[in-house]
Amino acid sequence: MGTVPPVNVRKAAYWASTVFAALALGTAGAADLMRAPAIMESLAHLGYPAYFATILGTWELLGAAAILAPDLPSERKLRAAARLAHIGYWEHDLAANRVSWSEESRAVLGVPLTERTRSWNEFIDLVHPDDRSVLDECRTRVARGEPTHRMAFRLQPGDGIRYVETWGKRSGTRTVRRA
Repeated sequence: MGTVPPVNVRKAAYWASTVFAALALGTAGAADLMRAPAIMESLAHLGYPAYFATILGTWELLGAAAILAPDLPSERKLRAAARLAHIGYWEHDLAANRVSWSEESRAVLGVPLTERTRSWNEFIDLVHPDDRSVLDECRTRVARGEPTHRMAFRLQPGDGIRYVETWGKRSGTRTVRRA
């Protein structure tokens, strides 16, 4: 049976591998977000759409941030990473006809940080009039049982127009979670 290396050697090995993994994720994420030609060619070859580079890059950067912050509680890590990447989530309770959102989503949507929920109709008032049908159509498809969806729309929170792209998945029979 071999001997266990001293604590300082194990700690050094841990941090060396952690930093290496974070650098690998971070550089890959940056390349994806910058849409490096080699990345875009690979995605096209595999049949993925160009916007997939943004998704991958964001996930890789979030992964790098999570690896480098081991002493933070998980929820704080997630909030910090979401704030850095400007990614939030929101939920639509179909039965109650209410929408609730994360802190970062409130910032992106231009909703006061003290406001956690709105009725669906109040939420739709934030959406550009030309794009409201996109959300209504998606809501209808999800209510009929479609498990996942993707949509893009414009918001008019009062300080200009914001462009939002969202992916969603039905959770149970009542709730749709979106990011």
